[in-house]
Formats: sequence, C-alpha cells, structure tokens
Amino acid sequence: MPEVYFLYYEEHDWCEIVKRADYKVYFLGVSKIIHKESVTTGSESPLKTYYMTRNRVIFMRRNFSGMPYLFGIIFFIFFSVPKNTISYLIKGKRKLLVSFYKGIFWNLTNFKVT
Repeated sequence: MPEVYFLYYEEHDWCEIVKRADYKVYFLGVSKIIHKESVTTGSESPLKTYYMTRNRVIFMRRNFSGMPYLFGIIFFIFFSVPKNTISYLIKGKRKLLVSFYKGIFWNLTNFKVT
C-alpha cells in the first residue's frame, strides 16, 4: 500500500492498483466487519480533516488522468472547497478550516506523488 497516504484513502488506492493489474475487486455482501470510524482521530478533528482533504487530492492525482481528472478537480475546486469553507465558517470550526486548507496546499507544494 502506498505510504504517501499515512491515513485515509490508502485502501481506495490499493483497489485501483489491483484493478490496473487486471484483477477484479469484488464486494462480498455476506461479510461482516465492525469498524468504529474515527476512534483514533476523532470524528471532527483537525488531523482527520487534513488527511482526508490532502489524500482525496492525492488519490485523484495518482489514479486519474484526462477528463476524469479534470472533472474531479473542477468538482473539488468549485463544489467541495466552497461547501467546506462555508460550513466550517458557519459552525465556527476554525481549526478544521485551517486543516482543510493545509491539506489543499500540501498538494500545491508537493508535485511528485508516488
């Protein structure tokens, strides 16, 4: 699994690597996994916000090109960024807003993502 992620999105990237190697990814509806989301980081933590934002863009950069990449970036810039900015401002979540933008700016200053 790519170490660039550290937290969040690594399993999605792993599935894309597997699919590019001409394997199939299946969903097995009878399996049961108990996953307590955000137990380590907290549901509204700056750490989670930073890595979710940073890694969402890393995932697009690593796995998409052409029109899918363009549409993903356009959606992120014109929908996700304004929505999250307004939401954090209205809720008074300054630390989450700062972490959100740090996640974005990480991608603007780290050009090579392997």
